[in-house]
Amino acid sequence: MAVRRGDLPDQDVVERRGMRVTSAVRTLADLSSRLPLVEAVVAMDMALHRETVDLEQLHAYVAACARRKGVARLREVVELAEPASESAMETRLRLLLVQAGLPRPAAQVPLYDERGR
Repeated sequence: MAVRRGDLPDQDVVERRGMRVTSAVRTLADLSSRLPLVEAVVAMDMALHRETVDLEQLHAYVAACARRKGVARLREVVELAEPASESAMETRLRLLLVQAGLPRPAAQVPLYDERGR
């Protein structure tokens, strides 16, 4: 376990079950700076899909922290994030395609046969 200490702005700290913890947005920002890119996007996608955070909150946080160390990485993770992604493996495949230079695939696209089924 690695313990990290630092001063946190009030908006980055919330109370959950009687304990002071970092907000979901701050936790995702911290994970973005410490995890490999793909795993950071997996965590971001999971939080977005479960509606723990939304893209508007993340974009606002990135804008508010424009001069903070690690914000470029956070910005990259937010841009790669996909709220419709339903699994870690789906995120990993999407990023594999994007990192290979292919167009970003659409997520959760309904497919129908010629009869509309």
